[in-house]
Amino acid sequence: MGEAEIVLVTGATGNVGHVVVEQLLDAGVPVRAAGRTAESVTAVFGDRVEAVGVDFEDSQTWEAAFTGVQRMFLMRRPTSGNRRSR
Repeated sequence: MGEAEIVLVTGATGNVGHVVVEQLLDAGVPVRAAGRTAESVTAVFGDRVEAVGVDFEDSQTWEAAFTGVQRMFLMRRPTSGNRRSR
């Protein structure tokens, strides 16, 4: 058998994302957990996950999050308007 497929969970420190991460870990699935910062993810999950920081509006943060991922649970907070125009 090959290596286990890693699952990326965005919004991992939020209400829904946190539950998704815990369920995946309980099932023995390797998780790459993404939050606003890797430090915030590590503060919640310790070394049980691979922690990454992701900013959906900064494409330079995407490679570390998405490289090698076979599956993803996408959770993103709603936005009101275009942040770039503010």
